[in-house]
Amino acid sequence: MDGIRLDYQQLRAISPQAARQAILQILEANKRNVTKTASILGVTRKTIYKAIRKKEKGNLDNLSHTTHHIVNKTSIDIETKVIELKNKTNYGPLRLKEELLMVYPSSSSLQLSDLTLAC
Repeated sequence: MDGIRLDYQQLRAISPQAARQAILQILEANKRNVTKTASILGVTRKTIYKAIRKKEKGNLDNLSHTTHHIVNKTSIDIETKVIELKNKTNYGPLRLKEELLMVYPSSSSLQLSDLTLAC
């Protein structure tokens, strides 16, 4: 493998799983020498170790970066009311807030910030 350089970034852009599989195959061909494998691929040793950990976990896919729980999420009831009024009137955020507070007075559980209605 001396003198051969793979463009890991291009391979990763095409398929992250294939890129990680290439890391693992080159690592095995180099007798698990992480430094040499990193040099061949032009990546850091940390990248090699991440691929090894992913293989140990049994999944070479990318993990989702989306949040699993949103603390201040607007309830579906309020979202539905906002969308219905928006579609019916085509009002902007501030006018929507005013209209919703008139239709659903503060005695109800409807509390809105201007950011809730940013369309």
